[in-house]
Order: sequence, then structure tokens, then C-alpha cells
Amino acid sequence: MIEQQLLADIPDNVVAIAVVALAMLVPIIVVMLRHQQKMAMIFRQTPQVGYEDTVMRLSSEVSELRNLVTQQALAIDNLADGQRRMLAAINAQPIAERLSNEQ
Repeated sequence: MIEQQLLADIPDNVVAIAVVALAMLVPIIVVMLRHQQKMAMIFRQTPQVGYEDTVMRLSSEVSELRNLVTQQALAIDNLADGQRRMLAAINAQPIAERLSNEQ
């Protein structure tokens, strides 16, 4: 009885609008679900080509960069060794001797 009273309180135009809206929403939802299913099938069927080439290219670049960094580290180390040897040679000779040799 309460349910009948609640339904009686709702205006007829609200019920009509709700029925029409529901009738329009169902096909839209069906279309969206079909589209999603098609996209999933396309994604599964598409071969993942190109990634292997990209990975190989990037791996090669990383290897080249490692070699370059190694070469630069060795060059910097050689320069530091040379500077240490020059400093040791300068410090080994007393300043008075160095000044007398320059004259």
C-alpha cells in the first residue's frame, strides 16, 4: 500500500522522462561495450613489432656511452697522474734551488 502511494506521488511526466532516458541509455551502453570489446581484440591481435628494434638500438647506444665514459675517465685519470708527478717534482726541489736555476 505504501509503495502504491509513493508511485502515486510521482508525477506522470517524471516517470515518462525516466523511461525515455533509460530507453536511450541502454543502446548507448551497448555500443560502448561493443566498441571496448573491438578495441581489446585489435590490441590483442596487433603484433608488438618495433619494440625489439628499439631495445636493440637503445642497448647499442648505452654500450657506446659506457665506452665513451670509460675513455673519458681514463683520460682524466692520466691528467691527474701527470699533475701529481709535476707537483711531486716541484715539491722535491727546494725553492732556493728552483730560484737559482731560473737565473
